[in-house]
Amino acid sequence: MLVSRGTMPKDAHTTSSLDEHAVGLRAWAGRVAGGEVTREARHAGGSHRIAWQVDVAVDDDRLRELFLTLDAPDAGGEDGNRRDGAVLAALRETSVPVPGLVGREGPGGALLMERIAGRSDAPVGPDLEPVMTELMGHMAALHGFGPDSLDIPELPRPKTSEALALDQLSAVEAAYRETPGAHQPLIDFGLGWLRRHVPSGPVRPALVHGDIGPGNLIYAAGRVQAIVDWEIAHWGDPMEDVAALSVRDMATPVGSFARRVEQYEAAVGEGVDSGRLRYYRVLVLVRNSLLIALTLAQSPPSQVPAQLGAFALLLRRAATQALAEASGVAWGAGPGTSSLPDAPMDEDGDWIPALASQAIAACEAERELLGPLADRTLQAVPER
Repeated sequence: MLVSRGTMPKDAHTTSSLDEHAVGLRAWAGRVAGGEVTREARHAGGSHRIAWQVDVAVDDDRLRELFLTLDAPDAGGEDGNRRDGAVLAALRETSVPVPGLVGREGPGGALLMERIAGRSDAPVGPDLEPVMTELMGHMAALHGFGPDSLDIPELPRPKTSEALALDQLSAVEAAYRETPGAHQPLIDFGLGWLRRHVPSGPVRPALVHGDIGPGNLIYAAGRVQAIVDWEIAHWGDPMEDVAALSVRDMATPVGSFARRVEQYEAAVGEGVDSGRLRYYRVLVLVRNSLLIALTLAQSPPSQVPAQLGAFALLLRRAATQALAEASGVAWGAGPGTSSLPDAPMDEDGDWIPALASQAIAACEAERELLGPLADRTLQAVPER
């Protein structure tokens, strides 16, 4: 994510030379920005890309404050910069606020953009409602763009309604299948559930951010300054973004989710399909759980931050809640069970309560690790 100079963590000033990561990167940044790099400060944050704040002095003694990112393939980031840069280029003349693009596809696949002044944490207090209200309008505008209205060759167009829902999941599922140490009953069940319950009916593909919400936007004085981190953007179902917003609410509160849905509906001029929204909550949570499971399986325990383990537990519990809500199965009721059923994995009524019971118990056992997140569950999808 991008943050302004005023909100950068103190430990982000540990400088790592740009040229240590890609030959000629420093010179390229200066050249495309029209001057000479005078400061490069490694930015702390983000798991799939590495980033720097970069200052460039240009001919008229003006200082350009920029932000540079590189993909980190060993952390699961592949081709994210290429996708991010393509989307920034496509959106720069639209009403959707994005950082100005300075250069892309530099050494090592570098992406260079304008640094946006503001905050990237969750808006609170008087900033919350105006920021989130404005974000819903921008989300609606984003979903007004389709493959025929924005030329982004880097984003493949789904060929079927099923592909619209599952193409993004399939891309990460292949890595999961090849990593036995990442396998979990919840993820195995969730992948099957998602294939069995793909929403019916045609949906017009829209430009979907994929992880929109607080943390992936810059705001200041109650206004959204830019939406950032487009590395997983794709043509998909708009309900995926609405679902992602409700998932982010567990760690970065968005206020009343029912109110956010109302604002989105008003902005797009049509009602939200609650069933599709419930489906995409499951998709987002299973996909995110899968990605964290891969990271945990592929990283030495000493290099795994405790925060990642906490998120894994939180996502696991939330995924069972979303599955129960989407399947009409009771969640969190009764004494639960410590064992999984012998029934086939397509028996929702047997598996979902058992998976939920284990996930809830795991979170209860790690309340100290979860801290203030221990009691954060999903807000209900409003009926429409």
